[in-house]
Amino acid sequence: MKILFYIHALSSGGAERVMATLANHFAERGDEVTISCDASIETKFPISERVRIYDHRQGCYGTKLRRKFAPFRMFHTFHNMRAIESEFKPDVAISFITTFNIYTILALLTRKVPVIVSEHTHVGVKLSLREWIGREVTYPFANAITVLTRRDYNLWKKRYPGVVRMPNPCESLSTTIDNNVKKVKVVLAAGRVTSWHIKGFDNLIRSWCMICHNFPDWKLKIAGSVDNKSVDYLKRIIEENHGINVEFLGFRDDVYDLMAKSEVYVLSSRREGLPMTLIEAMSKGCCCVSFDVETGPSDIITNNKNGILVKNQDVKELSIALRNVMEDDDLRQRLGKAASQAVMRYDVWNIITRWDILFKKIFK
Repeated sequence: MKILFYIHALSSGGAERVMATLANHFAERGDEVTISCDASIETKFPISERVRIYDHRQGCYGTKLRRKFAPFRMFHTFHNMRAIESEFKPDVAISFITTFNIYTILALLTRKVPVIVSEHTHVGVKLSLREWIGREVTYPFANAITVLTRRDYNLWKKRYPGVVRMPNPCESLSTTIDNNVKKVKVVLAAGRVTSWHIKGFDNLIRSWCMICHNFPDWKLKIAGSVDNKSVDYLKRIIEENHGINVEFLGFRDDVYDLMAKSEVYVLSSRREGLPMTLIEAMSKGCCCVSFDVETGPSDIITNNKNGILVKNQDVKELSIALRNVMEDDDLRQRLGKAASQAVMRYDVWNIITRWDILFKKIFK
């Protein structure tokens, strides 16, 4: 089968990681896979040599002068996207992320190739007026729309007949936990520090500062892309709340290793789709604590069985939950062991099978 993926770029991000994982595994089993993206932006995830990458921004006008040349650049991008489809002649086209889903549907509107668009945050997230209108107008033309969670599926199943629940795959599930790796007293969080408000790192730090002096041998480590402005702001919160033992690790390509070594993983986001980092941390036997945001964590964690769910954005309750698992070795081990077993349903080959079922459905 010939599969063509469309995405803005393969820079760091959850949706980008999912596309890279799917593309690599489809190619591994023998499918012909092409990714259409802005190739001038650095790819943060390994891509198989069997996967071809085309640059749909090649030759576009005014890449830096965005406002002045935006209409020309958009037209040229559409032209390139159609040219890539004409050259590759895919059996199916798959697009990721709302804005580029709209672009893909419009670019391929007169083509015969089936188009699947994938949402990678919860469907109730606030969009700009232009994005909202674009989605309302274009999504009915898609052959299928994938969403991440049960709640999103229930919200859209009457609105869009082609909606399908498609969880993200977790590549790390293919590797077993190395029992020889000694876990250390680290509470780990991961996500773009530059998007600290979405990831809730401000509230995480406030929670940490409530308990950190009671656990001087523990550290809070945050892995993810940083800039001076975001780090300076979060450091001010640490200083104002007299916090200690907080480290910003920057972008890391060894997050799996960090998870394998960390006792606790915490997810503090204000919103999520289906958080890959939470699944990955559970697969590595971390004891996981998460805010019960509107969508995502409750699909993954059964409270007090394979992790702990905390009232959304309740800073004090998060600090209590962290304190409980940090001081109770047996509780951490019990939840971590149950977590690694609970997330096997997100194994990449199980999710590939779900994609195959969807392909067969739309081909009919």
